[in-house]
Amino acid sequence: MTAMRKRKRVKTDARDAYELANPLRLCSLAGGLHRPPQLRELRELVRHHRQLVKLATSVKAGLRALLARHNIRLPATDLDGDTATGCRGVAPRP
Repeated sequence: MTAMRKRKRVKTDARDAYELANPLRLCSLAGGLHRPPQLRELRELVRHHRQLVKLATSVKAGLRALLARHNIRLPATDLDGDTATGCRGVAPRP
């Protein structure tokens, strides 16, 4: 496979796909492309966790922006903490 990369050639997606599929068909690819099932599952869990953290951060930023727009100040800066949880009922509802 390294010999194929050393040649000068036109690089296209179709040609790259063919050059990767051919060794895969012949079972001569290095093990780096095939991850063990346990590792794949862990990587999937990490990706999902990262998405959830990103979503939680986005929701918190939106909540902070909404509170700032209506000039509501909470005594807590952490929206997950016990103080913020206790202050949820403090703001008057419209």
